[in-house]
Order: sequence, then C-alpha cells, then structure tokens
Amino acid sequence: MNRIFAFALAVTGAAAAALPALPALAAEIGTIASIYGSAEIGRGDSWTPAAAGSPLQQGDRIRTGNPGRLRAVFQDDTVLTLEDDTEVVLDESVVGGGGQPSRSVTDLLKGAVNAVVSETYGAQGNEYEIRTATATAGVRGTEFIVSYFPERNLAEVIGISGRVEVRSTLADTEESVYVTADEVSQVAAG
Repeated sequence: MNRIFAFALAVTGAAAAALPALPALAAEIGTIASIYGSAEIGRGDSWTPAAAGSPLQQGDRIRTGNPGRLRAVFQDDTVLTLEDDTEVVLDESVVGGGGQPSRSVTDLLKGAVNAVVSETYGAQGNEYEIRTATATAGVRGTEFIVSYFPERNLAEVIGISGRVEVRSTLADTEESVYVTADEVSQVAAG
C-alpha cells in the first residue's frame, strides 16, 4: 500500500509542477457606477469597454472618450467622476482598519476629475492624493476638481467644499497652498 501511495504522490506532484502558475486574484477596490458615452478600463496590456458594475482593481487605468463620462465608487466611499477625454491610473488604494491608515493615490494623466473624498481621510495619518505631472492635490474629507492639460503642461485645482492642499511636484511637501470652496490654484511645469 505504501508503494501505491508513494507512486500516486509522485505522479500528482509531477503533474502539479507541469501546470503553469495561476495569477493571484487582484482585490476589487471599486466599481463603475455609471457611464455616459464611451469609457474603457486598461488592465495589463489590454483595454476593455467599461460598463456599469465593472470592478476596478489597483493599477487599473480608466479612460473616457469624447463624449465620455464615468462615475466610480470606491470601497472607502470616495466617488470619482471622470469628464470627457480623461485618463487616470488607480495607482494605490489601501483601506485601513485595525489601527492601519488608509491611503489612496490616483494619477491624472489628462482631462478632469471631480473627487468627492470620504470622511475616512479626515482622520490623522490617512492620505488621499490626485497627482498630475505638475501638481499634487491632497485632501481630507472634501470635494474638489482636478484638471490637467498636457498640451499646456498645466494642472488646475478647484475647491468645492472643505480644504485641498496643493503643491508643485517639484516643491517640498512644506511648500503648499490650500484651496477652499470657490477657490482655484493653477500649477504650471517648473
């Protein structure tokens, strides 16, 4: 009986070694809530049409057409609305808990994003940022719009409610301006 068991174990082990490794399933960080016009989700090297209910994962890219508008809701209750001809990368999304901080970083490559940031980020140690090539907007429980115009190499941050910390990508973190409701800050390259 031991010989049969040893043979079966050897065959099973050899078969398992011959199989390709399966990729780990990525965690869902949000969902597409609504779409108007055209929008796509980029994952790896491929783009697929976005649809209401499509899951979003860390590292995904989202782009809208013209016309195209997309609203995404994230696990931290933040809502991002991408306007026409916009592209973002969901660079980092960590929902804290048990004493661990929450952190979210979205890279805005072009276009405009309206962010309604959850109160989660009002707590000390939690960070929410939208980065462009020229500016970073960091917030704590607020609503704001960030636009980036690659042809002009210019970022614009508009405060809707709360307070948004804006700094140049070249500046020290100590060199910031704060944008509140009905205020605008523009950051050009250099």
